[in-house]
Amino acid sequence: LDLWLVGLMAGLFFFQDQPLLELVFGAKTLSKDAASFMVNNISELNDNILVFFNKYQVMGKKHLDYLGFCKVVNLKLNKSHLTAEGLNEIRSIVNSMNSKR
Repeated sequence: LDLWLVGLMAGLFFFQDQPLLELVFGAKTLSKDAASFMVNNISELNDNILVFFNKYQVMGKKHLDYLGFCKVVNLKLNKSHLTAEGLNEIRSIVNSMNSKR
């Protein structure tokens, strides 16, 4: 029996277009050169960051990773991650992302 502890803390860090990040997300300014926006739960992630990136899509190879990330978020929202089948699906998605493609 595998025991997994899955948590979430996601965020955006921008070093360019800081005023845009502050306007769109209400981001906090870290310094004169950077701003950040952090979410602490899956609903905030879905309602803020994913809504933005669904409207203004990620381009290139990263788009496929983004689509996989969205699938994982939906599995978590639907509580599928609480089942062995759901965890296996998440593992499969993660193993097909980034350099593993």
